[in-house]
Amino acid sequence: MNRRDFTVDLDGTALVCARFETASGLPPLLLVPGTMGNIDIVSPMIAELARHFSVVAFDQPGTNGEAPSPTATPERLAHVFGALCAREFAGVPVTIYGISLGAVVAALIARARPSIVRALVLDDPVFSPGDYSGIAEYAASAMGDLASGHPAIASFKAFTGYDPHRRSADGRDYRHLWREIGSPVLVLAGEAFKGQQAPDISIAIERHAGHPVWAADPGRIAARSAAFAAAAPPPPAALVHDDEYALRLTDGSVAICPREPTSTSTIILLERETWFEDEFAFVRSLVRPGWRAVDGGANLGVYTLTLARAGADVLAFEPNPPIADRGARAIALNGLSSRIHHRRVALGAATGTARFDISGHSENARLAEGGTLDVPVVTLDDEIAALGWTAWDFLKLDLEGGETDALRGGRGVLARFAPLVMSEIVNADTTRNFAPMHELIAQGFALYALLPGPNALVPLDLDAPDADPFLAYGFGALPARAKQLAAEGRLVDNVPQAEPLDDPAPFIALARSRIAVLALNPAVALNLSAPQAPAAGEYIAAIARFERARHADRPLPLRVADFLEAERLAKIAYMARPGFSRALTYARIARAAGRRGAMIDALGRTLDAVMAGTATMPDEPLIPALERYESLTAGAIGNWFSACLIEAFVSNASFAAGFNANANSAVLWDFLESANVATPAMHRARQIQAILMGAQPRPMPHPTLARFDQDNLNPEIWRGL
Repeated sequence: MNRRDFTVDLDGTALVCARFETASGLPPLLLVPGTMGNIDIVSPMIAELARHFSVVAFDQPGTNGEAPSPTATPERLAHVFGALCAREFAGVPVTIYGISLGAVVAALIARARPSIVRALVLDDPVFSPGDYSGIAEYAASAMGDLASGHPAIASFKAFTGYDPHRRSADGRDYRHLWREIGSPVLVLAGEAFKGQQAPDISIAIERHAGHPVWAADPGRIAARSAAFAAAAPPPPAALVHDDEYALRLTDGSVAICPREPTSTSTIILLERETWFEDEFAFVRSLVRPGWRAVDGGANLGVYTLTLARAGADVLAFEPNPPIADRGARAIALNGLSSRIHHRRVALGAATGTARFDISGHSENARLAEGGTLDVPVVTLDDEIAALGWTAWDFLKLDLEGGETDALRGGRGVLARFAPLVMSEIVNADTTRNFAPMHELIAQGFALYALLPGPNALVPLDLDAPDADPFLAYGFGALPARAKQLAAEGRLVDNVPQAEPLDDPAPFIALARSRIAVLALNPAVALNLSAPQAPAAGEYIAAIARFERARHADRPLPLRVADFLEAERLAKIAYMARPGFSRALTYARIARAAGRRGAMIDALGRTLDAVMAGTATMPDEPLIPALERYESLTAGAIGNWFSACLIEAFVSNASFAAGFNANANSAVLWDFLESANVATPAMHRARQIQAILMGAQPRPMPHPTLARFDQDNLNPEIWRGL
């Protein structure tokens, strides 16, 4: 058996590697030892695998007595050895044999570089913190006392986040990878194996096998691995490129985004892990299996993917070539090709060809006379007819000014199927564009806007003098669709007068009882306003009406009336006495009533007073500006008030908090962290802001962001890759 030694650099640490061959022309295999393994330990298995493969193996950091590498995380090893596979094997698809915790590295390579992986063989894989204690016990038997200071133990801690001395339940959780591996996978395990796996993963249970499985019979395990790899189909072309992120989102989909700090979509999804618009959550809650939906201006496919994941058949249009390419690959990556018809054409009033302007941000690319690209233009009438749809439920248009022409090109099918229409009403320069709404009126549609509080549609008045500057979309519905949505509790056609409120006291008590921090600080009275306080009656009535509006069992029209009346009264009260209590309360009520601009104005003024040292402590009943603060405690009561104010402001002032850079940014972030209220999204926002300001080059490691959980879906990005 021929052996060629070489080294690979891991952030300044030279890792010992070797390539083993018994004959030329054998298919390639990368062997990834467990975190405390090296070439010598696995040499019996290498000898058997080399009968079938050209094998590359390496020593895990710290396994030869050298100092362990603090950056030897699974993500960094996957990054380094994924690149090695592409280079060493000249693009030939490779089988990866991962042992124990080395299986995590194998899975990460397969997820990041599916085009170079032919098959995975995972030998007794360990993906879960609950299994780390068993590995620590194995290490104790193999290397003696864990407290002896063996460098491999330090590597184990760096690799897993688990401290074998404390035997805690901490550690990085990689079970989500089971759902994210597209390559063929063979799991070799003993009878006690309890790993979670996807339905299409093959599992071979080896009776009486120990850890690792190969040790019982290396020759037979090597032959089984070779047979599995030989039967595996060749991998598909790469779906995610090196200059892109594959971002998991809260609806379960994965979006492909450019690794560009100037990409608005990347910044939003990286920080929020969902789309920023209230309308997105509304649509996601509205769609039903069997729906037919059209996404005009699909961009990277966020709406397209969430509609399809909810069970809708989707027709998506995106003419911008690089964006359309990412969207198409995201559809394939999510396994939704059977539900989505993806068209790389523009929508217009008539079929033909038009000039397309891609000179600015990709999010603002649009049909324009001065464009540099010719793109095909189609109509909704023709496209829906070509699909043979017999029903159509939803249309979303975000065409940077092209919405009106798209509606004109769909007059026939819009009248026939009466879908709910959602159209952008803001131009790229943030000015209003009500032309699509006027076109809908001309076609017989009634207009609506989303009211965030009840998550329902209410009539939209285009002539309102104080329209919310954050209102980005208008909706249109023909009578039949409006009636259907009203029956489902998702639309109000006529908002009634608010019902009388005889006694606000029970609702004020309810509002106070919701705030957990007040129970820990009984000395903070927050009593009812004195009768002589300016607009005291309006203020108390606003809180009471808001509380009553939150009761989902009340009829939707009455709830809407209470939300709107609460906002009117809270505004009067805040303008009469713009203190801390009333600012927080008005912010929360205004946000629920679709007045986000007013919310930001009130919070910004109060934050200026806090920074100037002129703000006073809250002295009246209040509603926290963010709902999560009802159950959140943050130490001192003053910290709770200030943290609620700051977080509500920075998380609502723009599409993403990372955009809100100003002279006070560092002070605000520092306060939220010191008050122990900073969420993973806020930590991500702080880093994004630093990247945009040029203070750091890329996402950097952070302990809060290193672990996968429901609030932090993409930890590998924040582990220093």
